[in-house]
Amino acid sequence: MMPIQTIKALAARRAHRLAAPLCAAVAAASLIAGCASTPPDHFYTLRGRDAATLYKPSAAEAAPFYIEVGDATVPDEVARAQMVVDLGDGRVNVAEHQRWIAPLQTEISAAVSEYLTRSLHTIDVYRAAYPAKQPVYRIGLTVRRFISVPGSATSIDMVWTVRRTDAQNQSDLPVMTCRSVVNETIGAGYDAIAQGHRRALDQIAADIGGVITQLGDVPGTPPSAAKAVVPTGKTQKPIAQAPAVPMPTCP
Repeated sequence: MMPIQTIKALAARRAHRLAAPLCAAVAAASLIAGCASTPPDHFYTLRGRDAATLYKPSAAEAAPFYIEVGDATVPDEVARAQMVVDLGDGRVNVAEHQRWIAPLQTEISAAVSEYLTRSLHTIDVYRAAYPAKQPVYRIGLTVRRFISVPGSATSIDMVWTVRRTDAQNQSDLPVMTCRSVVNETIGAGYDAIAQGHRRALDQIAADIGGVITQLGDVPGTPPSAAKAVVPTGKTQKPIAQAPAVPMPTCP
């Protein structure tokens, strides 16, 4: 007959062998439950629906100028990967799992650039080399407010500048500074927030494109005064100045 100590030892080893698979199963179930409780991340872009379609203007339709859309400046409170939504009464919420696919300032610049290159049949040469004789319209974007109210509205308040640069005569070329405030009514959901901001950026880009088109019809600013004179007997009269060219107005 086996000693009682041996019988107890065998029973303990058998219990351990039976419990090990059960512990592993419990641990695996806990891990799966933990993963299932973490919401998935959702990503959004401010670029238009045609972003997936490569576009290159033909030689016949290409504009005789380039554009240069620099990096946008955005308020610190929304300069993050997550969407920031306004809950009212001074309260905001950072939607941890609702994210922009790229930094917000990059998304804004890319959306404006995409609209302008398509509508004006031109190329954005930001951070790229280009022929010195080709005029370039440099566009600066400063977002003052970027508001998202879930199920209600989105709003973008932006100051933007357009300046034509020309290597031959930069000092006399005009610069425009304008402001656009666009409010969009939206439905429920984060998709609606992205769509509202996308429509607003399309409107702002259209305003910028209109100013670029008008500036294309404005030659360099005439000299402020004509100093040359012509003799007329004993008196001298200044050469008649050309009439001032009217500058375009902001939308």
